[in-house]
Amino acid sequence: MGVDVTKILDGLKDYGPKFVLIVRHGELDNPTNIVYNRDSVMKIPIHLSDLGKDHMRKTGKLIKVRAFNLTKILVSPETRAQESAHELNSELNLPTETVDDLDDVFAPYPYQQGWTMDKLIELEGNNYILPDSETPESVTQRILQTFSKTAADLKVGQAAILLSHGDPIAFLANMLDSNSIPDPKNLRNLIYPAKGQALVAVIGPDGKLFTLYLLNEESGKSTY
Repeated sequence: MGVDVTKILDGLKDYGPKFVLIVRHGELDNPTNIVYNRDSVMKIPIHLSDLGKDHMRKTGKLIKVRAFNLTKILVSPETRAQESAHELNSELNLPTETVDDLDDVFAPYPYQQGWTMDKLIELEGNNYILPDSETPESVTQRILQTFSKTAADLKVGQAAILLSHGDPIAFLANMLDSNSIPDPKNLRNLIYPAKGQALVAVIGPDGKLFTLYLLNEESGKSTY
């Protein structure tokens, strides 16, 4: 009896990967070097710089060249993230949805005290020991929930973009990589993409993470 190869290949389509692209917003216009936070905390929202806009357009072009079967962009409600999504989408032309769980860490104290980034660097970026800060567990839980739902809603071969902020992305990426929440004191020494960069999470047929890599010109061969 002959083998119907076409049927076999068609069946395999149900077992292919899904892709979630996790993108950090672009560089900011922050001449006073303040420790910024959510729009609701600051008197004036912080915006993308011209360099940041260029970063996001370049990232959009890189994503476009890789020919992902993209469905949508989910984005943090912050002004800097919304502007990043706009620039990214100038290349991709996708539906965009604002998702509160992709928001930046709520950490108002440094801004309220008028800190500059130098002061935060002294703490190794660890906002989490300061008054009123959101916990690492809360940040990880909410962004992981969005990631999981996004991946579950995708069909085989499809991809979606999550556009968020440095610490939430780092907590998510390191949780996916090691199945544990990293110590905030060491967060910036682990998987922590630069502004404007994208990580690609490849979800296997079993619904689990197959690999995680940094999207760049050598796409797929890079690590974080």
